Amino acid sequence: MSTVKQKMTDLDWLEAFRQLIREHIPLSNAMQLDILGYRDNYLTARAPLEPNINDKGSAFGGSQAALMSIVGWGVVWLETRKANLDCDIVIHKGEITWLLPLRDEILIQCQVPDVDAMRAFKRTFAKRGKAALKLYVTTSDGENITSEFNCRYVAIKKDN
Repeated sequence: MSTVKQKMTDLDWLEAFRQLIREHIPLSNAMQLDILGYRDNYLTARAPLEPNINDKGSAFGGSQAALMSIVGWGVVWLETRKANLDCDIVIHKGEITWLLPLRDEILIQCQVPDVDAMRAFKRTFAKRGKAALKLYVTTSDGENITSEFNCRYVAIKKDN
């Protein structure tokens, strides 16, 4: 009897990512991070204000930074898994610009790199065993972008 290996869909990968962060990134549970979707070239998530609030009644900057870091990391994780790249992913650098106080549910969004950027990433990874992706992650209140995170993640081939 032969077995047929089914290709994972974006929804399968999204569920695998949800499970991964629940089990291996405890901070995501404390912040009540909820991964909403992985479609239309975006990974989107949300977190309630209450567990992420500061003394001014707005979202704590440290929580926003952590949430954006996890969502950015998630984009790289999802894209490398879809490309069947066995790697570790680390954040290399990032810069956050705080634009407005956030006094409501925190919405986090990261755009998936375009086809050309992913093609170059895969080519570099195949050649060097590591490659970097630049990402743009935002938080918003649903109407206004409240912070921007310009960051760079590096995928490093695992030694198996």
